Amino acid sequence: MLEVASVKALNRAEIQVTFTKALTATQEKAAKTATNYTVTKEGATTSTTVKTITVADDAKSVILLLDSTLDNGKTANTVKLAKAIGMFADYTDNKVASEDVNVPQVASVKAVGNKVVEIEFSEAVKLATAGDLDTDNMITGALKAYFKVATSASQDVTNKIDSAKLSANGRTVTLTFKSALPVDTYKVSVLANKFTDYASYAVSEVTKTVSIDSSVTVAKVTSVVAKSREKVAVTFDSAVTAGGTLSWKTAAGQGTSTSAELQADNKTIVYTFTGANIMKAGTTEFTLKGVVDAYGYTVADTTKTVDVPEETAATATVKSTADNKFVVTFDKVMQNKDGNTVGDSTNKASYSIVDPNGKAVSLTNATISVDTTKKIVTITTADNLASGNYTVTVSGVKDTMGVEMTKAVATVAVKDTTRPTVVGNAIYSGKKIAITFSEAMATTGARSVLLASNYTYGGEALPEKATIQVSSDGKTIIITLPDDVDQSKKITIGGVKGDIYTVSDVAGNILNDGSNGYTKELSYAADEAAEIANSEVSAVDTNTLRVEVKNATLETVYASDFEYTVDGKTFNDVTAAKLVTVNNKQYIDFTIGSKLSSAVLASKVKVRAKAVAANVEYKSVTALGTTLHRLNNSTAVANSEAVTTPQTSAGIKASATTWPFRTALSAAEVMNSETIKLTFDGLVKTDNLENIFVVSNGTKKTTTFTSTLLSDGKSVLLTGFNDTAAFTLDTAKAVTVSTKQYADVPAANWSYDGNGMKYTENTTGITASVETGLTVMDANAYTTVDGNVLFNAIVVDIATAFEIKFNQTVEKSSIYTDTTKTKWEAVSGDTYGNDYNGGYALAATAEIATNGDLTFKDVNLGKLSGFTKDGDAKADTAKIVISKDLTKIKVIVGEAGKLSAYGKVTYTPSTAITSASTDKKITVNTTKVYEPEATTVADALIAKDVALLTAAATKTDAVNGSAVTTIDLSAVAKNGTTVTVTETTDANELITVSDNKVTVKALTEAEQSKTATFTIKVEKANGTAVTKTATLTVAASENTYTVSVA
Repeated sequence: MLEVASVKALNRAEIQVTFTKALTATQEKAAKTATNYTVTKEGATTSTTVKTITVADDAKSVILLLDSTLDNGKTANTVKLAKAIGMFADYTDNKVASEDVNVPQVASVKAVGNKVVEIEFSEAVKLATAGDLDTDNMITGALKAYFKVATSASQDVTNKIDSAKLSANGRTVTLTFKSALPVDTYKVSVLANKFTDYASYAVSEVTKTVSIDSSVTVAKVTSVVAKSREKVAVTFDSAVTAGGTLSWKTAAGQGTSTSAELQADNKTIVYTFTGANIMKAGTTEFTLKGVVDAYGYTVADTTKTVDVPEETAATATVKSTADNKFVVTFDKVMQNKDGNTVGDSTNKASYSIVDPNGKAVSLTNATISVDTTKKIVTITTADNLASGNYTVTVSGVKDTMGVEMTKAVATVAVKDTTRPTVVGNAIYSGKKIAITFSEAMATTGARSVLLASNYTYGGEALPEKATIQVSSDGKTIIITLPDDVDQSKKITIGGVKGDIYTVSDVAGNILNDGSNGYTKELSYAADEAAEIANSEVSAVDTNTLRVEVKNATLETVYASDFEYTVDGKTFNDVTAAKLVTVNNKQYIDFTIGSKLSSAVLASKVKVRAKAVAANVEYKSVTALGTTLHRLNNSTAVANSEAVTTPQTSAGIKASATTWPFRTALSAAEVMNSETIKLTFDGLVKTDNLENIFVVSNGTKKTTTFTSTLLSDGKSVLLTGFNDTAAFTLDTAKAVTVSTKQYADVPAANWSYDGNGMKYTENTTGITASVETGLTVMDANAYTTVDGNVLFNAIVVDIATAFEIKFNQTVEKSSIYTDTTKTKWEAVSGDTYGNDYNGGYALAATAEIATNGDLTFKDVNLGKLSGFTKDGDAKADTAKIVISKDLTKIKVIVGEAGKLSAYGKVTYTPSTAITSASTDKKITVNTTKVYEPEATTVADALIAKDVALLTAAATKTDAVNGSAVTTIDLSAVAKNGTTVTVTETTDANELITVSDNKVTVKALTEAEQSKTATFTIKVEKANGTAVTKTATLTVAASENTYTVSVA
C-alpha cells in the first residue's frame, strides 16, 4: 500500500510530497488531481488552491504549486492528502513549516536540438509584471524581451527568438527560435528583475553558455508503453519535437491518436486517444508516423506490437462543503455526455443521499455539475440539510472508456450553518395568525418557536390566553389569539429585553431578518385559497407528477381532491398525493396509476382539482383551514358564494422541458439493399435525424439518408443510401445503426423525439437484423378528405385509398390469377401518383364482413380490418394498383358508397402473395394502418351519432300527433366500442329511453318550443370513455324537431 514518507514546503509557494515508493499509472492520475490535496495556512479557516502538480521523473514525489503564498515563519500549516491517491486512509500533516529566505536562481540552460533552448530556475517563478503573460501561461511576445542571446563572437541574435513560454509549474522557460541555430557556443542572458519567486524575491541578471551542435543521427524509437486504453508513451533515444500520429490496429478495430504531448525530458511523447479512437485491451499493433526530432530530421515510421492493459475501475470519495453541497471526486476522467445518458457523472440516477433518520433526500430538484477536469462532481440539494451524518452512495458512473466505477458508500457529516428566514407575510384569518419559516424550527429551549415570550403583538407581549402550535413539518407556527386579529398590531419576532431573544432552527441557527439581524416585524396578508391552476407539471419518475402550489401554502393535501390525464381527455383519480418543498416553494407530488415514458405525449399530461358541487368542500387546506381554490370556467369563485354549477380548476399542461424520458432506438432491420427500418421505444420525429444517427456498413459509414415516419409513430424507414457514390448499402456485410454524441453536433442541427427531447445516445449502436424474405414494411392511408388526413376524419364518404409498401418486388400474378376475369391493365400518367406511372391496375370487388373485415373478391391481397358498411350494401367497387417497381400497392375502395372506419385499422397480407425476386411466400404480419387515440375514436363516433340523430330526428310530420320516431344508437357500436344512452332531463315528457334507443312521442301543437336532454356515453373496451349531452328541441315555428350534441 502506498504511504507518504514526508511533506515539506520548499518555499512559500511550493510543497513537496514524497512517497515510500513510485506511483503506479493509476496512482499518478490521482496524484495529479488537485482536489486530492487540501492545503490550509496556519490560522486560516479556508484552504488554499493548488494551482499545478508536477510528478517527479522517478514518480516518487510531487511538487504542489499554490495559488497564494504561505506566510513566512509559520510552523503549523496543514497539508492533507486524500486516500484516493492510493493510500489506505487520508493522510494529514499539520506541522508543515513555511519559510523562504532564498533568492531564485537560474539553475541551468540547455539546448534541445538546434531550435530550442530551455532555461531552468531553482524554484517556481512568475513575471514581475503580471500583464506581460496571459493567464494560461501560453506563448507571449512580451516574454521574449526578458532574454538576450548572442554568439561566441558576441553577435546579438535575440531577434531570432520566435517565442518564449513559461511552464505551468513556473520552473522552466522554453525559447523557440525561428530557424535552426548554426553550430556555436551561445551566451543566453536572463535580464535582471524580470522574474520573481512567490515571495517576491527577484532573479538577478545572469548569463550562461549553451552549445548548439550538429547531429548526423536521426532519433529512433526505443520503447512504446501503453499506460492505459487512452494513453501511450513513445520514448526516443534523443530529443524530438511534439507531433506526429500514433495509430493502432487489432482484429476488433482501429483508431488514431487525437493529441500528442511532449514530456519534460524532450524524449517522450504521450499520445492520447479519445472517443471512437479509444483502444481495445489486449495485444495491439501500433504505427508511428510524422515525428520530427530536435534537429529537424523526420523519424522513420515505426511499427511496434505491445499489450494494452485492461482499464481499472474508477473510485470516488465524497465530502460536504456546505449544508446543501456534496463534492464527489473521482480518480479518473469520467463520462458526461448530457447528464441523462446511463453512466454520466451528472446523471442523478447514479447518486443517493440518505439523511440521519434513514429517509432519502430528494434529488429531483437538485443540481449536479462537473468541473472542467470531468473528475469533480458537485451535488447541490434544493434545500439546506439539517446537521447530522448522511450516507451518500455513488454507483454506475462510467469512465470515458465505458468502464463502470467501483461503488462508493460514504458517511458524510453535514453541519447546518444557514440561518432560517421568514417566508412571506404573517397570514391571518379570524383569530389565527400563521408564520412560515424557511426550515424546521426549534420547539425546545430558550429560542423555541413555541415560547410566547419570543414574540410581541402591537409592541406588547402576546395576550395571556394566546396559544401557539407548530405544523407537522416544523416550519409553520399558528398563533391563536383570544380575539380577532387587529391588523394595526403587527407581530414581531425577537427583540431585546435586557438580553437578546429570538427563535432558531433545530440546529441552533438564529433567525435572519434578511439583513443579518435577528428580529423581524411582519406585515399581514389575508389567508388565501391555495391553487394549482396555471402551474407546470413535471414528471418526477414513471408514476409521479409534480405541480407547484400557488397563492398559499397547504398544510394538508388529499389525493381525493385531484385527477389527472395522460391523453389530454380522460381523467383518472390520482393514487396518492404528498406535499414537498423545493427552494422554498411548495409542490404536490401525485402518484398516478399510469406509466409515464417516452411513448407518452408530454403535452397531453395534465392535473386538475376535481369538479365538485358548491356544497362540497375540498379536504386539502391551508394551516388556517382555507380549502383549495374553486374555479368556475377559469374564474375564481369565493368559497362563501352560492354556486349551483360544479366547480373545477383548469388542467395544467406538462412542460416538455421538464420531461425526463427520452426516446431510444430499440431495433434495426435491413429490409432490402436500399432500406433500413428503425424501431424506437417512444414517440419519434424525423427532423434532422441524419445529423444524429449514423449507419455503418462494414468499414463504411454514412449520415446521408432520407427518413420516413411509419404509421405506428414509432418506426422509421431510412432510404436514399445509394444516392451517394461514397456509400452503397451492402446487405452481405454487418449493418450497425448508432448515434453521435450530441456534444459533437452543433445545437442548431440536433434531432428531437416526439416530445422535443434529445434521443438517447447510443454510440455503440445496434446491429441490424436482415430480412431475406418478402414482408410488409408499412401500410397507411394515402388520400386526404377535406384537408384532413383520412383517419383523422374517421368517417369517410368518398373514395378511400390505402398504400401498402413491401420490402421486395411482388409477383403480381400471385395477387390475381383468374385469367377469365378482368386482367391487369397498364397504367400511364400520374393518376395514381408518379411511382405508379408504368405500373398495373385491375378492378375488384370489395366486401365487408359483419366483423368489419374488408376483403377483395377474386384477389389474393389479404384483408383490411376495422371497417363498417352503412346501409344495406354488402359490396363495393375497388381498384388495385401496383407500382412500376412492383414494391407498392395502392388500394382504392368506396367509389360507389360510404366507407366508415372506427379506431384501429390494420392490414394482414394474403399467404398467397410471393416475391418476384426470390419466389418466397410473404411473411404474414399484421401492420397497423392507423390507430387514433381512444378519445378521438369516441369523439368521431359522437360526430357520427349526431349525423344519425339529425337525419332520424328531423321530421316534418312529427307535430300534431301524427308520428312516433325511434332513434337507435346501438347500431354505431363497433370494434370494441359501446354506446350507452340514458335520459337526463325531460320535464315535458317528450322522450323515452330504453335499450340505447330514444323514442320521440307523437307531439302536439302545445309541445312546440319544448326541449329534452339525454346522455350518450361512448366507451372503449379499455375503459376510456367520453360522455356527451344531446338536446332534442321542438321548433317553435316549424313542424320539426332536431337533436344537437354538445
